Amino acid sequence: SFDLPYELVAKSSYHFQIELKNTGQAIWSDDEDYSIKIKNMSESSYLISPISPIKPFESKIADVYINTYDVGKNEVQFELYRGEKPVIKSSSWSFEVVPLPSLEIKVGLLPKVVSTDEDFELQIFDQYEQLVFRKSNIKIKNSKGMIDEVENIALERPYRLVILKKYYLPRQTYLNFKKNENNASFKAMLPVDFSGDGALKWNDFGALFTDLRRFDLLLPW
Repeated sequence: SFDLPYELVAKSSYHFQIELKNTGQAIWSDDEDYSIKIKNMSESSYLISPISPIKPFESKIADVYINTYDVGKNEVQFELYRGEKPVIKSSSWSFEVVPLPSLEIKVGLLPKVVSTDEDFELQIFDQYEQLVFRKSNIKIKNSKGMIDEVENIALERPYRLVILKKYYLPRQTYLNFKKNENNASFKAMLPVDFSGDGALKWNDFGALFTDLRRFDLLLPW
């Protein structure tokens, strides 16, 4: 059984999980020549983890890795094989591969009136807390920045977005991506992480005085 997205994006890589439930009498395992394949998908486009022993009436999770290339509609099935013989087929998984979406970022730097800089980094995490997208050296002008193409995300699924900048505490937000254009707004970032550990601690005050130029970050211009 599975609950997989209906829209993926092109030129991307994915990690999903499906549940295998053995309702028969045989023990499923890689050692007994059992495996999972995806019908109607090129074997070069996916990888599925080997089956560890699943006894009758047991359930286990299998990891599925998929690469997408061109846009288009797809309808596939997961199949349990023993050797070269298919044993069980799942219900169909219909999904469409769509063009890469864009993302506009809105973020400010306290106490600046207008925030403009070029060393922001965006990280995107999926529901398994896996890092699926990362882009550095993002330019923010007048508190706005643009990423033209975001890879490795499924549409209408929740993702955690984290914005990073040296000497500032990270900020995060959540977003369900849609086709074409998307917008993510972050709370203003605070210039208090002078030790670079991602948190506000007493050692940040000491690190501030190691370079007096860092006091410029505390000015509103």
